[in-house]
Amino acid sequence: MSPHCRSAPVSARTYHTIAARVARHFHYVRRMRFPRGSDRADVAIIGGGIVGLSLAWYLRKLGVERVTLVERGEPGQQSTGAASGGIRRQFGTRVEIEMTLAGWRFYEEVLSHSSYTDAFDQAGYAFLAGPRQIDALGRAWMLQQEIGLPVRWLGPAELAEMFPYCELHGLVGGTFCGEDGFIDPPAVVQWLLRQCRAQGVHILEQTPVDAVTIAGRRIRTIRSGRTIVAADAVVNAAGAWAGCVGTLAGVNIPVEPSPRVKYVTDSGRHFSANSPLIIDLPTGTYVRLRQGGAILGVKPKKRVVSFNVETNQRIFARMARRVCERFPGLHGAKLRGLIKGLYELTPDGLPLGGPVAGVTGLYVIAGFNGHGIMHGPGVARALAELIVMGKSEALDLGPLRPDRFERHIATKHYNFL
Repeated sequence: MSPHCRSAPVSARTYHTIAARVARHFHYVRRMRFPRGSDRADVAIIGGGIVGLSLAWYLRKLGVERVTLVERGEPGQQSTGAASGGIRRQFGTRVEIEMTLAGWRFYEEVLSHSSYTDAFDQAGYAFLAGPRQIDALGRAWMLQQEIGLPVRWLGPAELAEMFPYCELHGLVGGTFCGEDGFIDPPAVVQWLLRQCRAQGVHILEQTPVDAVTIAGRRIRTIRSGRTIVAADAVVNAAGAWAGCVGTLAGVNIPVEPSPRVKYVTDSGRHFSANSPLIIDLPTGTYVRLRQGGAILGVKPKKRVVSFNVETNQRIFARMARRVCERFPGLHGAKLRGLIKGLYELTPDGLPLGGPVAGVTGLYVIAGFNGHGIMHGPGVARALAELIVMGKSEALDLGPLRPDRFERHIATKHYNFL
């Protein structure tokens, strides 16, 4: 990654100042009257995927003493567990690029830590465009150049040279960034779990939240069966279930679940060994090489909202036909496995990050539209700063404010995939 992605070190004096603010901010919580037998926390987080875990990690780094994380299943086993782990900077809006850069600062710290043994797979990302997509892709590329990102524009000759295994009919251009790539989500989750537990984060597994108590327009407790957690601040980081958690609190969180399936085939041999992840915008398909095979994905032609992830041979055959339009070497590919998961969709394709209007102490960080791995940690750091210090320094959370739809200030943008 480029030098401008690197985060500046935080001085000991700054952390002492933050610690003092934390102590003052949460002091009155210790004098509140809580339900008998409840677990007490300064901040309670609902959701134990990459977003919730990185938020807990940042809160402890900022000096929050009592952090409790509540997860409905096992940490990292929902959407995070099905994620590809892609980290790319090829987006069409400044805020999305800034979220990637903020997230990369987290991964730089993880990758350089002595206890983390995995590596970043710098495979690259490529976008292929036809006449209908080329203008939007060109505008995105111009923005990327303005920001200073190492993204190449590809004309027809460059496409033919780089991708001889693709059917190039109907393509007029593309982009490529060789510094984009992949991390291993399970490895990062396990590292975060070890770090959070070592720092004293209380993690409750197999604990689905079934009630949220609000008194005097202030968050008070969350409950799972007989387990009650009382906290001054509660963060809804429940991913595709964030809307359901919002309903428990009596507020609207515009996040909807959308099923996604990736198929793993045995035909990686038809591609070059150094092939990047290739996203074909005309067909809405993508292919990534992995462990001698290929991972195939297809963007749905219409918005599907459901928790049910449907998979069968008919769906695979339909997806394979679309993929083979651009990647003919995959004809006759044998199915080796599948990866099922949920995207968490918002109306404008950007996540929610900030306080929930009308309920003091309630926050939300969700709705990453399939980009939680690359964008989640950066937004989590910014939200942790907002909760602790009253302002975010890692990232401007203004475009992500949860009430932007009610206030009619949401902006439209081109969502690649």
